[in-house]
Amino acid sequence: MRIYFLSLLMLLAGCTVRFPQLAYFQNEISSNNLLDDHKWRLTYGAYQTHVYAIDVPSGIVFANESDDALLYDGNDIKRVVKIGSSIGLTEISSHKTSSGMIEKVFTSLNTVLGVHRCEHWKQNAPLSFEQICHSDLGKEYKNSKRYSENGELLQLEMGLNDFEKRLYLSRGIN
Repeated sequence: MRIYFLSLLMLLAGCTVRFPQLAYFQNEISSNNLLDDHKWRLTYGAYQTHVYAIDVPSGIVFANESDDALLYDGNDIKRVVKIGSSIGLTEISSHKTSSGMIEKVFTSLNTVLGVHRCEHWKQNAPLSFEQICHSDLGKEYKNSKRYSENGELLQLEMGLNDFEKRLYLSRGIN
């Protein structure tokens, strides 16, 4: 069974995969609950689902058999393939401005959806960080992330252009 799981990780890290393929591997190894350690709860607005965290060279892909998928690079979400029916393909690029702020540009199919300006991440507790951002409409919102004592991501809360809907990822929620 461990070979199936390793094959899944290599398959997802090495090529473009249509995520319903995850269902096959999930069914093959579900009797041993090998994927449970990688199970996360994703919430975006009223939409809730489970996703699985897969380490790839560019970060962590959170994906499920419904084609929901996003890439977290260890600092920010960089790409959303799909989240429910709310968000389609979205790229998020970021760069430091001359004032020292971080500018996040949200694009879809080469069209700019929004530009947000954010402060640098600040530690607000021993294992927690937050970031204050302002949308291009002037609305303020907060991103946050929390880690375990061994440095593993446990929770992530971020704005994805629509600052009124929050993206929440929580580890180990059944």
